[in-house]
Amino acid sequence: MEGTSSPSTDAGPIPHLGDTISKSTEGPASPGRFPYEPDELNGGDSVLSIQRRLLSLKPFPSAEEIDFARTQAEDLFEVKVQIIQRMQVLDPTGDWMR
Repeated sequence: MEGTSSPSTDAGPIPHLGDTISKSTEGPASPGRFPYEPDELNGGDSVLSIQRRLLSLKPFPSAEEIDFARTQAEDLFEVKVQIIQRMQVLDPTGDWMR
């Protein structure tokens, strides 16, 4: 039929369910790689020092406990960095990096 179009040809590609999620909901770090080095200092702390504190009560942690503590430390470090970055904007006279 001339003058009529089918919805499938004019509407363009149909997005997949995963394509409809906004990038802003993914969080600060990409899922592929953690953006900070383990010994990188930010706010006087590092992922390694946080991990050591999390494991301090376990004299012989298992590999699973060490891995879980590393993940927790990375999460806590990222939150700390976000807080420090906001504090630098709110109070530029403070030495937030130390």
